[in-house]
Amino acid sequence: MRAGSGGGTGGSSGPGGGGLEDSLVNAAYAKLGVAVTTYFLFIDVSGSQYAHTPGTAAKMFHATAKAIKSSSNGKWGVGVGVVLRIDGTDADIGFLPGLDLSLRDTSKFATEEQIVSLFPNFIDLAVAAGDLTKTVLNPELKVLGEAAVNTGSTLEDARGAAVVPGVGDLVIRAERISGPGTLDFAYGMQYFVE
Repeated sequence: MRAGSGGGTGGSSGPGGGGLEDSLVNAAYAKLGVAVTTYFLFIDVSGSQYAHTPGTAAKMFHATAKAIKSSSNGKWGVGVGVVLRIDGTDADIGFLPGLDLSLRDTSKFATEEQIVSLFPNFIDLAVAAGDLTKTVLNPELKVLGEAAVNTGSTLEDARGAAVVPGVGDLVIRAERISGPGTLDFAYGMQYFVE
């Protein structure tokens, strides 16, 4: 916890000394017409331009995800991951189960939707030494050496700003697997940052 914070993160007294409800932030990210595999910055945990107090780790309470594809032949995957390690060349990212969407069927406007609700509990997404410290992900949920995410380039955040990603940030990957068409998606998350 930050200096001067009171109480625990799971009880009625949350970060910053106030009630937990005073620390919760809602984030939303929507994108229309994605045509190629692209990463987006969902939550910048150290960013001072957001509604949360800058910190090093997000704690997720509730999340929703929805995606729709425009072509019957297109196959897409969309997911949310945590940056585990990053440098000027590439990054390692751990993807969160339950927030991944797979649009692989043959209907033209196929839709996929997920809701994850943990309140009053949460998933602690703290990172140290290149891995999550309070959440276990098997190797199949990790992408190592992803060159599209690095400190030498930026990702578009929910405000449309270009932001350099860092360790602990949450990213969205919209992945074209095969076929034509585009993808529309929306993610929402309720969280706080420590």
